[in-house]
Amino acid sequence: MAKNTTFPLFKHRNGQWCKKVLGKQHYFGTDETVALNRWLDEKDYLLAGRVPPTKNTAVATVVELANLFADRCRRQVSAGEMVQRSADDYTPTLTRLIAIVGRDCRPENLTPLDFASLKEKLADPVPRTKGGRGGTFGLTVERRSPTTVAGQVRRIRAFLNWCHTSELIPAPRFGEDFAPITDKAQKRHESKAVRKDIPAADLRAIIEASSVTFKPLVLMAINAGIGNLDLCEMELSRMPRMDAAEVWFDLPRGKTGSPRRFVLWPETQAAIRCYLEARPRPAGHSNDNRLFLTKYGQAWIRIENGERTDAIGGAFTRFRKAAQVNRGTFYDCRRTFQTVAAETLDFPAVSFIMGHAKKKTDMAAKYTQNIGDDRLRVVCNHVRDWLFGADSEDAK
Repeated sequence: MAKNTTFPLFKHRNGQWCKKVLGKQHYFGTDETVALNRWLDEKDYLLAGRVPPTKNTAVATVVELANLFADRCRRQVSAGEMVQRSADDYTPTLTRLIAIVGRDCRPENLTPLDFASLKEKLADPVPRTKGGRGGTFGLTVERRSPTTVAGQVRRIRAFLNWCHTSELIPAPRFGEDFAPITDKAQKRHESKAVRKDIPAADLRAIIEASSVTFKPLVLMAINAGIGNLDLCEMELSRMPRMDAAEVWFDLPRGKTGSPRRFVLWPETQAAIRCYLEARPRPAGHSNDNRLFLTKYGQAWIRIENGERTDAIGGAFTRFRKAAQVNRGTFYDCRRTFQTVAAETLDFPAVSFIMGHAKKKTDMAAKYTQNIGDDRLRVVCNHVRDWLFGADSEDAK
């Protein structure tokens, strides 16, 4: 069949008919006839660089809206208005939303009772399948935590509110029950939770049981409270020299963009040096500049089929069990660092190492211009003394 060269739209890989106008992509839905009619209705506005006064919402399925929102996130990341991590967080949330309500769902048809049911289903465990090369399975829980559900509720609300303000859908009817967890409920949930810091003896056993590839991750986590994603995103090109007498890292936190600085322990330096000598060959160019890789050369955290695969968490569980330690997650190392570091009572220095964002109401933090290396060194070494003992070799 001869190709139609007069049709003004082209088929985007997301399935929608699309047109590039003034350097910007515009989408008109998956139905060819409806898409053409929308283009004819709106082209004069678009060619003039103006926003059409109305949108035809007849084809605004949740999948189409999610694709438009993903493009919006990419633009915001490029403009520096959103960090990549925030954009990535929307992918599993919207994938979960689509799985629950269906690909053909039109958000304007959702009632407050539908949103209440959606929130309840968000608490259901996500079925886990075997990961990619390496055979890492995700953690399956009986019920997802209120904090996790609250994060997804906030992202879904932000997504649908953006669709409304962009004149893609009518105002969503969330109702009173589709809201993030209240402070009172959060405190009640936390009061029932078990302690999440890890004893020093257990941490030493886990470090000893860890492989050459994984040991530096555990040490970085307790050395300075570095979380899973930040470790995954560390760049080889920004790594300081490991043969210096004292090695300092400047590592802005990906989640908040807050500056962060800390000194490495001798044990952490040694573990990184051993790892670099046996660093796996990167699997694909996207992993060339990643500092830490799995033994298969992959990123430790990946998004596959809309779901995040965290191989750090799975590996930590394996090595924890090998060390005969009964409880603890990798992120608990960050909680442990905060708990022990706070014993120094230098809370600004601890927050700086952790990469905590400054609260708008905290004027002292706002006016503090610098925290000296001597204070940061004291905090890091206090945690080291707690873990290995004050009499450990090369202490301080």
